[in-house]
Amino acid sequence: MDLPETECLDHAGSSTQLPAVNKFPNRRKPNLTDTQRLIMAEFLLNHNQGKTHLPRAVISAAADRFEVHRNTVSRIWNLMKTALDGGASADAVMKQVLSKKRGNSGRKRKDYSAVLEQLK
Repeated sequence: MDLPETECLDHAGSSTQLPAVNKFPNRRKPNLTDTQRLIMAEFLLNHNQGKTHLPRAVISAAADRFEVHRNTVSRIWNLMKTALDGGASADAVMKQVLSKKRGNSGRKRKDYSAVLEQLK
């Protein structure tokens, strides 16, 4: 195994060479970007073949390809499937896949219209 070596001092003061170890080798990015979600949705639609069920091992293949857990892929597929069952257009199906974080995070907006009316 070709790992970079790091120097470590033991109790006697002499240096020994220890291999550098990645603490989290299987750690993945927690959130997918919207473009990654759209690419994954397109991948799933290409393998859909007009059915409501995906062929065997497509979810696992997508999880391996995009380096996410298979539950994440399954959740995206279920969002798409409910939109497809409702007769939505392709744009509406793809919009269902996008992250909901953008509109639901941050400081909540306040309505200052009543205060502005009093000032006039």
